[in-house]
Amino acid sequence: MLIKNTLLQQTNTNVWRPIPVTEQEADALKNENTMRKEELIAIINSAVLLKILQEIQDLNGAEETIDEENTNNELTNEN
Repeated sequence: MLIKNTLLQQTNTNVWRPIPVTEQEADALKNENTMRKEELIAIINSAVLLKILQEIQDLNGAEETIDEENTNNELTNEN
């Protein structure tokens, strides 16, 4: 929900297109030559935001691993 709200705040709502139903619609949406500047910017922003969120998730996972290792070391040192 946060991602959707952020993207909607950063881009004009007329930039977003419905999900294509037919193969022809999908091909037309993939063709960058027919995209408007705003649509390309929205796609790039979405990709950048997803990359940032993935890196945050990876960092959180690494932090949890370090916390588990510290807990295990503390338990070992107590024995």
